[in-house]
Amino acid sequence: METLIKNMLIAALILGATSVSGQRMKVADFDKADFQPLKTFRVVQGDLSFSGEETPVSENTFYGWVKEYVRRDLEARGYTFTEDSAADFTVDYVAGSYNINTNENLGPLGGAPATDPAMMDQSRFYSESTKEGLLVLQIYRGRGKSLLWEAEGSVNLNPGQVERVLAGMISKAFRKFPKAETR
Repeated sequence: METLIKNMLIAALILGATSVSGQRMKVADFDKADFQPLKTFRVVQGDLSFSGEETPVSENTFYGWVKEYVRRDLEARGYTFTEDSAADFTVDYVAGSYNINTNENLGPLGGAPATDPAMMDQSRFYSESTKEGLLVLQIYRGRGKSLLWEAEGSVNLNPGQVERVLAGMISKAFRKFPKAETR
């Protein structure tokens, strides 16, 4: 059931992504979540999906990167990482990528002047293929599945930059995450 929900979330993100611009990260409004009693966290292996292509990175490698960057950002905010399933909260993720193909008929001449009469009736076409990367981070209280916090984002991906983009997206997601209470 949990995998079905994550797959539905991936599909919703793919359908919801309409523009192809720079990195976007949206943090859901969870003002009512109480982070004060939370001190320890763990990171679990989430779902990874790449559409119609050879996978550029293994699931275990991607999980290692997510764990490293989430740990870096949350420890900087005063939380303590643990592998123990009894952690105060759990960080989970859904990530992947898909291809976007843009084709457009620019019309006769495509806005360019004709150099001879034979070019007057020729249409100009524009075509572009890009890869869009998606990341959803979710934080659940303890072992239960009570959602406390969520961030989702997308970014244009170029070959060989998955790790660098992932680090930036995670950092941006946790930018406004509450700091741990010190006693």
